[in-house]
Amino acid sequence: MTDRNLADATYLEPITLEAVTAIIEKELPDVILPTVGGQTGLDI
Repeated sequence: MTDRNLADATYLEPITLEAVTAIIEKELPDVILPTVGGQTGLDI
Protein backbone atom coordinates (compact mmCIF):
# COMPACT_ATOMS: atom_id res chain seq x y z
CA MET A 1 0.00 0.00 0.00
CA THR A 2 1.76 3.12 -1.16
CA ASP A 3 -1.22 5.48 -1.54
CA ARG A 4 -0.19 8.71 0.19
CA ASN A 5 -3.85 9.59 0.78
CA LEU A 6 -4.31 6.61 3.11
CA ALA A 7 -1.47 7.25 5.55
CA ASP A 8 0.51 10.07 7.14
CA ALA A 9 3.78 8.54 5.90
CA THR A 10 4.81 5.85 3.44
CA TYR A 11 7.99 3.82 3.89
CA LEU A 12 9.57 1.52 1.33
CA GLU A 13 11.95 -0.29 3.65
CA PRO A 14 12.87 -3.92 4.21
CA ILE A 15 10.79 -5.65 6.87
CA THR A 16 13.61 -6.21 9.34
CA LEU A 17 13.70 -5.62 13.07
CA GLU A 18 16.21 -2.79 12.63
CA ALA A 19 14.18 -0.97 9.95
CA VAL A 20 10.89 -1.34 11.83
CA THR A 21 12.50 -0.19 15.09
CA ALA A 22 13.95 2.91 13.41
CA ILE A 23 10.55 3.85 11.96
CA ILE A 24 8.78 3.32 15.30
CA GLU A 25 11.37 5.47 17.09
CA LYS A 26 10.94 8.23 14.49
CA GLU A 27 7.13 8.21 14.19
CA LEU A 28 6.16 7.28 17.79
CA PRO A 29 2.87 5.66 16.69
CA ASP A 30 -0.12 5.28 19.01
CA VAL A 31 -0.87 1.84 17.57
CA ILE A 32 0.80 -0.74 15.36
CA LEU A 33 -1.24 -2.93 13.02
CA PRO A 34 0.97 -5.85 11.93
CA THR A 35 -1.33 -6.91 9.10
CA VAL A 36 0.83 -5.87 6.14
CA GLY A 37 3.90 -7.84 5.14
CA GLY A 38 2.51 -11.35 5.31
CA GLN A 39 4.19 -13.81 7.65
CA THR A 40 7.34 -11.67 7.86
CA GLY A 41 5.33 -8.74 9.19
CA LEU A 42 3.71 -10.96 11.80
CA ASP A 43 7.04 -12.50 12.85
CA ILE A 44 8.68 -9.10 13.48
